[in-house]
Amino acid sequence: SFNAKKDEQNQKFTFTKFSEKFHFENIVVKDQIKEFLLGNDFDAFESFEGAQSLEKVIFGKKITTIGNNSFRDCSKLETINFILESSCNIIGANSFQNCISLNKIYFPNSITTIGNDCFKDCINLNSLILSNNLTSIGYSAFKNTDIIESSFIKLDYLGYQAFQNCSSLKTVTFDNLCTITTFNYSTFENCE
Repeated sequence: SFNAKKDEQNQKFTFTKFSEKFHFENIVVKDQIKEFLLGNDFDAFESFEGAQSLEKVIFGKKITTIGNNSFRDCSKLETINFILESSCNIIGANSFQNCISLNKIYFPNSITTIGNDCFKDCINLNSLILSNNLTSIGYSAFKNTDIIESSFIKLDYLGYQAFQNCSSLKTVTFDNLCTITTFNYSTFENCE
């Protein structure tokens, strides 16, 4: 069961006290929501895909996984925030693909895995602060974004085409804790 609270004036929803997985595609008003706070008792969820009015999402501290395709094609989504004590460690495949208004992301240190095509075609994404515990970035995860620089601390896997066509990407730094010894030629193809 869950409780939903809606602020009519700002089209803002807050969900709390969640006891099981919930598929957001069942929310009829998803095209009218501008801001969404995911409460502290969520685990995994799928799909606000295509919610055209969604501008901001805040992830509560007990969310462990952002499901595949969760916010794909949310063209007005500008802001993704994680509560400071975040437990989120996996961002699933295609979760934010084609969120063309998204321009910066700060990942909490709990994030270990970014799935395939996760931020692909987020054409205005230019500022990225990755988790110090990030170990895996899937294929095409940041393909066709506007990222300028990136650094990795503990990365073990970097998928093919992960940063392909990031024409603004100028600097990539790998810390000595990274265990990557090789990666596909297309990983940084067409980068500056």
